[in-house]
Amino acid sequence: MGGDGDRVCAIATVDAARGTVQVLVRVEPGVLPSERSEVLLSWAHGEHTASLGAVEEAVEHHYAVTLVSREAPGQSWRHAAGWHLSGASFVPEVLVDGQPLDLPATLLVEVGQDTLFTSAGPGHRLFDAPSLTRLAGESYEVGGIMMTRREIDEDTLWVGATGRSDGELEVAADTLASLYRRVHDELGDGPTASLLVVLHAPGDPESRPWAERSASSLTFLVPPSDDIGVRIAGALRPLVQLWFAGGSPAWVAEGLPEYLATRVALEELDLPSEALARTVLGHSTQPANPVSSGLLTSFCLDTFLRERGSSLAAVLRSSSTVPGRSPDAVLTVESLLPDVAAISPAAAGYFAALAGEQEPYGIDPCLERLGFHAEPAPFEAAPLENFRAALGIEAWSALERLPMLRVNSVSEGSAFETGDLLWQMEAVPLAVPEDVAWALRGAAAGDEVVVELRRRGERVTERVTLGELPAAASIARTHHSVVEVLEP
Repeated sequence: MGGDGDRVCAIATVDAARGTVQVLVRVEPGVLPSERSEVLLSWAHGEHTASLGAVEEAVEHHYAVTLVSREAPGQSWRHAAGWHLSGASFVPEVLVDGQPLDLPATLLVEVGQDTLFTSAGPGHRLFDAPSLTRLAGESYEVGGIMMTRREIDEDTLWVGATGRSDGELEVAADTLASLYRRVHDELGDGPTASLLVVLHAPGDPESRPWAERSASSLTFLVPPSDDIGVRIAGALRPLVQLWFAGGSPAWVAEGLPEYLATRVALEELDLPSEALARTVLGHSTQPANPVSSGLLTSFCLDTFLRERGSSLAAVLRSSSTVPGRSPDAVLTVESLLPDVAAISPAAAGYFAALAGEQEPYGIDPCLERLGFHAEPAPFEAAPLENFRAALGIEAWSALERLPMLRVNSVSEGSAFETGDLLWQMEAVPLAVPEDVAWALRGAAAGDEVVVELRRRGERVTERVTLGELPAAASIARTHHSVVEVLEP
C-alpha cells in the first residue's frame, strides 16, 4: 500500500430538486495493492459497476446516480423537505481483482443552496474516513429539517425532524437524550461522540413505522399520529446497537441489544416491572426468530445475574474493557463466557447450559431455573368486539414491541381519545386485546374500572363505567398469563 497521503477521493454533488447525485471518484495507485490486474468501482448496492483497469496512474471516474424514492430502511428516499440519502446508494465500493478492499477515503458532499445534516452537525461537507465502507454506511440528510441538539456528558445528539412542530421536536430530543443517558450509564462510552437522529413523517399514510442505524446516524419513520416518545422507545434497538460491534450467532447480534433496548424503554416509560417479563413472554411464541431467542436468553441471564448482585450490562461493560481486546471484536457466546464467569461462576454455568440448548427453545425451562412459574389460563372464548363496546372503544391495535394497546377510534361520549396508549387496566398490564378480557373477567355492566394510559406523552388515569359485557366475560388464551402468576 502507499503512504499516508494516498487515498480514494470522491466528490458527490446532490441535486435535490431532480433527485440525482453526480459523483467524481479519483483513485491513486499508491493506495492499492502492488499486485493487481483490475480495479472495479461498484455502487448503488452493486447494481452498477465500472472498470478502471490496472490503475497505473491516478484515475478519475465520473458517474451519475438517479435516486429512487422508497420509504424503506437502507434506501435513499424523498421526504417533504428534501432527501434522506443512504451513502451506499452513491458512495462506491472498490474491488481489486474481484475482492472488496477497505481503503482510506475522503468524501466531499455538495448540496448547492440546500442544507446538509450529518452526525458531524449541520453544514459539515468534508469527511475523512479509514475506509469508503465507513462513508457508504452513513446516511446524509439534505433539505430543510428542524434541528436541535442535546449534550450528554461529552457526547452530542443532533436531533432533527420533518413534518413535526417545534414542541414535538423538543419532546423527541428530551426523550432521546434520556434514553441515550440510560444506555450510556449501563454500557459505558459508545463508539461515537456525535450522533444524528432524524424523525421523518411518512409520505404515505399506510407506511409502517421503522427505525434503522447507519453508522453514527439513526433514522425513524414515525406517523404524525403516534406518541413520539413511545415510538422512539419502542424502536430503541438501533441506538443500543451503537455499543455492539456485531455478534455471532444471530441471537447475540440481534436479540441481546433487543433485550437491553426493551428493558431501558420500559423503565423510561415508567411501566410496571412485570411489563418486561410480559414482553419477553410474548416473544416465546416466536422462538425460531433470532431476536426472540436472544431476548429470552438475555432476560434469563440478566435475571440470574441480578439475583446475585450483578447484571448483564455489567458483563458487557467488563467485556468491552478487557486489556488487549479490540473495540471491533465480535461478541460470541465463547467470548462472553469468561466475562460472565469473572462476575459469577454459577451464572457462567447457567449461561452455558442455556445457550447450549437446541434452538428454538421455550421460556418455561428458563423461568423454572429462575424460580418463577407460569401457568396457562384457558377460558371460554367471547367476542372481543363486546369488550371494546363496553369500554366505548371502536377499534384498537397492539403496539409493536411494547406491552400497550393503541386506541384507533372511539365511540361518541367515550372517556378515551384516538391515539391513547392503554398499558394497564385494573392493575393488569395490557399487551394484546385479549388481555382486556382477562382484566375484566370478574366485572359486570355498570362497574367502574381504572385504566392507566399515555395521552400525548402524559400519563393519565381514567375511571370508566362499563357498558354491556358479553355473557361469558372470558377469552381463550394462546400464551401464559404472566401478570397473574409470575412470582419469584
